[in-house]
Amino acid sequence: MRRINKKGFTLVELLAVIVIMGILMMVAIPSISRVIENSRKDTFVDIAKSYANAAKTLWTADTLTCEGTVASAVDDGDYYVLINTKESARTALPVLVDQGGKSSWGNRDVNGYVRVHVETVTDNNGEPKRTTTFYVSLSDGTHGLIDNGSMTSDNLKKGNVKMDLSSDDKKKVELTLDNGNLNCSKTNLGTYTCTDVAPVKSITGLCVDDSSYAGNNGTVDVNPVSFADDDWATIAAVAKSGKYTEYYNVGDTKEVDLGSLGKHTVRIANTSTPAECNQEGFSQTACGFVLEFSDIITKYYMNPTGEYKGTRYQWGWNKDGWPASSMRSYLSKYIYNALPADLQSAIIDTKVVSGHGYTDKNESRADGNWESTDKLYLLSTTELCAQGDGRDTGRSNTRQLDYYSAQGVTTSNYSGTIKQLNGSNEYWWLRTAGSDDFFYLMYPNGGWTTFFAYDRRGVSPAFRIA
Repeated sequence: MRRINKKGFTLVELLAVIVIMGILMMVAIPSISRVIENSRKDTFVDIAKSYANAAKTLWTADTLTCEGTVASAVDDGDYYVLINTKESARTALPVLVDQGGKSSWGNRDVNGYVRVHVETVTDNNGEPKRTTTFYVSLSDGTHGLIDNGSMTSDNLKKGNVKMDLSSDDKKKVELTLDNGNLNCSKTNLGTYTCTDVAPVKSITGLCVDDSSYAGNNGTVDVNPVSFADDDWATIAAVAKSGKYTEYYNVGDTKEVDLGSLGKHTVRIANTSTPAECNQEGFSQTACGFVLEFSDIITKYYMNPTGEYKGTRYQWGWNKDGWPASSMRSYLSKYIYNALPADLQSAIIDTKVVSGHGYTDKNESRADGNWESTDKLYLLSTTELCAQGDGRDTGRSNTRQLDYYSAQGVTTSNYSGTIKQLNGSNEYWWLRTAGSDDFFYLMYPNGGWTTFFAYDRRGVSPAFRIA
């Protein structure tokens, strides 16, 4: 019988193999990392080139306008085509959103600009010659390609990609909406008003793509059908053009899917902006294109906890009013994040003035009312009924929404304020503080009262598109 040799590796042999493998890995891993990093740099440069080439194509085809002038007719100078892939920038800065893609490091959002330098020089024959050069700068917040005028889109090199951006580098690149470095707002005429950023000063032209969401001179380059059927990008374009009354009506409704919170209905609550909306200290909550949920999304507390006031523990104490309430945080952190991304992009900031309670007041305002800036907010008594409640200290700082005016809502006729949760009439909160531990809310059959802030009642916010 043949014997089988069962001899294996000795411990010394195994240790030797492990040591050799460790040495090989120590040599190989840095090399592999360098290859991966260089590949990412090459890809980042290609992304930047794509943005530069996209801007060049738009410019050459004369589909860009810069401060209202078509590209072929602008004066000599520098013009900026902005880049920002964040969802929040899509409706405000639709130019060059996706033409180059996101960062090669983890698919991160990028922002920056393509600078178009226009210059007229005299050639050897004494004839004027117009030259247009395209420079690109791009950042993902950590990595950046900085163009200081020494390179063009035709000769970008991966060596120009900086791994760690200095604060000055970031300021040079981040010319869009990020971190407040450049605050751009679009007017109804289709032009941009922007804040300068050091060290990039005196921006002579911000360019708009004529095929984007909203065109120049108040025109609408989309095809609205109805509020119920249009997507949010179309609705935003119509709203920003200022022509929403030509396409939509107060009371029109649209279904919105809030994921785990279910499907709910929003309606157009306001389309007018009377002169009183421009008064100092006036709330924007019932001015412009205002939408509100026509049903109740869920239930939540205004303030679920309390604090001692003297010797008495008051549940749901309304200290600092609406701006400090748990409900406001709940709307901004939970309800807002449940909205579809394209709807989030369309919602604008709103200055919200809210009534105060008996003793706790805002010392920075003579009337003691609270101010905040919100994406989502609750309504007040005046926004439902023109007279408001006599105890609502903010009743003269806002106006009745068009929808409730059309419903004929008054202090004695309030059936038009009824809202439902899962098919049943329900209480729902207003943002007005009442006494020291009360806020206003609406009855299931209409009309308002005040109740303890710690109680769970209906949540039905409003917001503005324009």
